[in-house]
Amino acid sequence: MAMSKTRHHSVDDLETLPRNNPCAQCGTPIPLPEWIEQGEGRAAYLWHCYACDYQFEAIAYFHDGDHEGHALAA
Repeated sequence: MAMSKTRHHSVDDLETLPRNNPCAQCGTPIPLPEWIEQGEGRAAYLWHCYACDYQFEAIAYFHDGDHEGHALAA
């Protein structure tokens, strides 16, 4: 399954992004993901904590019939 990098072009797109995900290493909230890949039924988010310089990926899976793109988990 090919993944594609996503760039957000409008305020509406930015409003649907996950926000303030805590760093997996130090717990500092990270305002927005640094990079996003969307695939069929899922989205991968790359988070970068500038407090401790740790990077990690989180994957959100979506319901089959969910056309709005609401994540089950991230």
